[in-house]
Amino acid sequence: MALQVLSMKSTPLNRIAVLAAAAALLTSCGVGGDDEAGSPTKFSVVPSSIKVTGPTGACAAGANGTVFVYGGAAPYRLSNTVPDYVTLDRTEVSHPAESFTVTFTGGCLDPGTIAVEDSLGNLVTLTLTNAKGS
Repeated sequence: MALQVLSMKSTPLNRIAVLAAAAALLTSCGVGGDDEAGSPTKFSVVPSSIKVTGPTGACAAGANGTVFVYGGAAPYRLSNTVPDYVTLDRTEVSHPAESFTVTFTGGCLDPGTIAVEDSLGNLVTLTLTNAKGS
């Protein structure tokens, strides 16, 4: 099937049909769609929050959690906004469905965040809490 080229001799109805087909094709390829870079999943981190509790009267130290990044456009840059309370095992995640590890280093935290930015500038956050045990 050949795609008709728009010309001065095309009727307005033909022009509209060709433009509508082109828009549908671009949307199906991920251009102009609702999801980031044509990704079949929404840009997110799983879990979206981590809460740890320390021993009686203290906050946790050494506890860790694994976080997976989905959707969006790789690579993903990680920004630790609370480096005095947690460490990350990396600063970038290269591919969708890969993970990073958060380790709590001590000190109470309610809340803290890790910002995850995809290559298109979209942001999601991981919320962190480190509470005293009772």
